[in-house]
Amino acid sequence: MTSVAPLRARAPVVDSATTTSQSRPIPAAVSTATAPASEDPLPELPVSLQRIREALERSPTSVLKLPDQPVFQVIIEGKLPEFADFVAPGELQINAMPVAMTHREFLTMATPEEARSFASFTNGELAQVVATGVAAGLAMSAISQAIRSGWHGWREQRAREEVEAVVEALRQRDEAKASPAPPP
Repeated sequence: MTSVAPLRARAPVVDSATTTSQSRPIPAAVSTATAPASEDPLPELPVSLQRIREALERSPTSVLKLPDQPVFQVIIEGKLPEFADFVAPGELQINAMPVAMTHREFLTMATPEEARSFASFTNGELAQVVATGVAAGLAMSAISQAIRSGWHGWREQRAREEVEAVVEALRQRDEAKASPAPPP
């Protein structure tokens, strides 16, 4: 039965043979198994690991701030196509769509002549009907105005009578107070 050594705590000096790319310590049993058999030092790398470690330990000096809502702009350069580019020559004349009928045309087609408004009158009769309607409207207006003024006059007369009755009652009360009471 093999025993696995516990994870070592992070040491201040990190050996490249015992760390992963995220600089987490590797168990000792694993690091010794992956170490090369010969004790040759690591070959000279074209980059300095020490400088990379120092740069990673420093906090970033500048932070790029982006707006909350990004703005995207697109510029399209080209020729705007014409309507004729989408239609073959002569196609519009061959397959022309008929124009839909108007509402008046539909009503003329669907409504019999007798049921159309004012269709049963000739021009003279129509003028007479219109004049009669106007006269009846004026007469009704005059009648309603007379009724309103009569109602207003009646209410005014009633209010005057009520005020006169109250004034008379007050006058009689004042006379009764002013006259001496007969001796008993």
